[in-house]
Amino acid sequence: MIRSLLAALFLGVLFSATALGAVVRIVPSPGVPGKLDVDVRDGSLSRALEAIAMRTGSTITLQVPDRELTLRARSLAPEQAARALSAAAGLLLVPEGDSWVVIDRSEPTVTLDVQDEDVRTILRSVAGQCGIRNLMIDPGVAGKGTFLFHEVRCGIALRTIFGSLGLAAEHYPSSVVRVKQ
Repeated sequence: MIRSLLAALFLGVLFSATALGAVVRIVPSPGVPGKLDVDVRDGSLSRALEAIAMRTGSTITLQVPDRELTLRARSLAPEQAARALSAAAGLLLVPEGDSWVVIDRSEPTVTLDVQDEDVRTILRSVAGQCGIRNLMIDPGVAGKGTFLFHEVRCGIALRTIFGSLGLAAEHYPSSVVRVKQ
């Protein structure tokens, strides 16, 4: 059984997962090269996106808690399928470099124009605009940055700042974010 499932996945014939009545099935559209048929019934958004990512070789990251959804669609390009799944879950698929990120449509945005500004000042400004109520910055965090953001979603802005300044963040309950080098 496991061999057949692995063979089917390897050959690109079928991706299907069933758990407690949930179905996630992403298959090539018969006779339509490069298109996918999507059948998700009470299935996990993350599993469906993983199936699409496997077929395309791209990365799709879910930045919100996983959700169950139902969607049936035929002959969709992989990006269209990922967008349709995200929309069915009330979320938004956005490009981020060579990959895709699924975010909450209501996520706040950041507008920031700083040049050679202290990292602590940058982080406090972004935290205020993003609604981060509790920001802890480790004593070793230092440096300066230059950023120009105009209505950039908070998650993308923070990942950009962390990546360019070599920082990392840990999220704790009660909206506590700890930033460290």
